[in-house]
Amino acid sequence: MMNDAVRTAVDDLARIKESIAKLNEQKARAEAIILGQAEIDLKDTKIKTVHYPGCHGNRVTATRSATVKVVYPTYLKRIFGTAYPDVVKEEVTHKLTEPAKRMLAGIYLRDYTDLSVEEILSGLEIGPEEKAILQKKIKGQRFATDKKNLMAIGNLEEPDAELVAYFAAESTVWRDFLRLLAANGTDARAEIDRCIEMVDGAVVVEEGTKITVEAAE
Repeated sequence: MMNDAVRTAVDDLARIKESIAKLNEQKARAEAIILGQAEIDLKDTKIKTVHYPGCHGNRVTATRSATVKVVYPTYLKRIFGTAYPDVVKEEVTHKLTEPAKRMLAGIYLRDYTDLSVEEILSGLEIGPEEKAILQKKIKGQRFATDKKNLMAIGNLEEPDAELVAYFAAESTVWRDFLRLLAANGTDARAEIDRCIEMVDGAVVVEEGTKITVEAAE
């Protein structure tokens, strides 16, 4: 049962979010004015910094800086020669795509099911036409989109739509994982279990909670 403190907190958070949005707009306008003046004042000069005082003792400092991005790393080796290791730090990064993140997180947290999306939808008590449309719409990749379609097309209540959308997501995790392993010639159950254990060692998944404010319409 929701208590009054939670309801008040929801209203407070919505009001704060609206205030922050307005302040960000004001901040962006003020920054644009100052940056525009700084471009004029620093143009064709060797000066990198300019200060602007306010009316009440405040001050803003605008500083021109340069950001260096490496386009051709090979050229750096020719430029720096034997000093290259002293002035260039090489780093290897591994960045996962969003689908890969969803799949690995699901496997790591054991949030997956071997039921197909079709099997999950077949258990819904809705008309055949609606079910056929949902078979094409529900992908198990975007929870919010799947939930919206389940409510709009399947006429499900929000809690039921969320539950089905979660199951669809778990189904897609398992399907994508099996497809990935099959592409590498892995399809035996023992090998699949071994790969699941390898996921446990390859990544660390930390669960957290985030909140989204929905303002009153």
